[in-house]
Amino acid sequence: MRTVENTEAMRSALLDLDARISEMDTIGQDMAVFSLNSPRVQPYRPAAAIRLAREFNSALSAIVRERPARFGGLGTVAP
Repeated sequence: MRTVENTEAMRSALLDLDARISEMDTIGQDMAVFSLNSPRVQPYRPAAAIRLAREFNSALSAIVRERPARFGGLGTVAP
């Protein structure tokens, strides 16, 4: 499920927030809203899904708290 970010170029594009902001500035984008792509945590057993959702939401909230004028976030839940 995580093959997309295995290439260095894609991984950097996903994780380097300063580069993301630089790119946003280049194209005139003020804000980006992050969320977890499908299938989110649904494929996992309940205990693992809950743990993964909490981990994702914590990481996402840290990003948004650090740069609230540039990034927003949609949390995920383990149904």
